[in-house]
Amino acid sequence: MGTSTSSTIKLNLPSGILNNAQGEAKRIGISLQDFIRMLMASYFANPISTRSVSREQALYDQAQKDIVQGNYTDISSKKELREYLRRLDATA
Repeated sequence: MGTSTSSTIKLNLPSGILNNAQGEAKRIGISLQDFIRMLMASYFANPISTRSVSREQALYDQAQKDIVQGNYTDISSKKELREYLRRLDATA
């Protein structure tokens, strides 16, 4: 019969992350400890192929597509900014 080992760890989470984790654990009906355990297990199970798409990742991916399509203007000086804003005002 195999032996099962465990360790106790202490996590110091920023309040925003803690509140989100508590809310999600409550939403799915498990304890916060089980929720953190589940997150860690899924992360370490196969980190290369396991990739959760978060809202931030989706926004980042969309921004990358927009940049490639030329939907953003590169402005590197105050003068360029003024000229760009003046063109926007003229087209409005």
